[in-house]
Amino acid sequence: MVANVDVWIIDIDRCAGAIQTCWIEAVATHGERAIAPVDPASPSKATIEHAVRLLLARDIGLRAALHPFERSPSGKPAPAARSIHFSISDTGGLAERGDGDGFGANVNVPLMPGCGHGAYVATFERVVVPALERFAPELIIVASGYDAGGFDAMAHMMCHSGTFAAMAAMMIDVADRHCQGRLVVLHEGGYSPFHVPFCGLAVIEQLTGVPSGVADPYATLANLPYQDLQPHQDALIERVAELVDDVPAG
Repeated sequence: MVANVDVWIIDIDRCAGAIQTCWIEAVATHGERAIAPVDPASPSKATIEHAVRLLLARDIGLRAALHPFERSPSGKPAPAARSIHFSISDTGGLAERGDGDGFGANVNVPLMPGCGHGAYVATFERVVVPALERFAPELIIVASGYDAGGFDAMAHMMCHSGTFAAMAAMMIDVADRHCQGRLVVLHEGGYSPFHVPFCGLAVIEQLTGVPSGVADPYATLANLPYQDLQPHQDALIERVAELVDDVPAG
């Protein structure tokens, strides 16, 4: 069965805060998946966070999970216990976990350079998904950047298109079980103009349930050494997994 997907092309960074909030609220209300390409050169995650804050202020009764795949806000405290933020990048420390009622609702996984498919999938399986299960969100917003791609000159990670597909599939599963399918994926940046399209396509294929038939010519990244979870990566992920119990329970 093919999912009902709206593809909205909106430059969120140039919209007023009220428009951003109405757009996210529309997805939340209709319970559909949405894909929205945004300007990859602009700081859209801060804009998204602002929209979520406005959404919470409007009190539409939704618990929101804001999850950047990459390059997230620098560990800012979550706005309230009704939202949870994830950061999976080399920014944001383990101690930056939120304040007051929002303590535990900011989860940083400061993966070190050189992480590949095994480390990212393990992070989702052992940190992101368990935290979401505990929090029980009613809306998931993914700032889906592709900096972790193996050809990206900035992040020094080793992910391939299959990694992004696996992460997207896990988010879809959580959204279907907890959010009535409410999942917003904001296609963001990445600094490899020839690799990002194939990683983005892998995510879109998961969201739509429709294989494109387009082969990824860079799929051989999966065969590189050290794609499997390494002991030092495993140790870091285990440390973060121990913090999941502090995530506000739904």
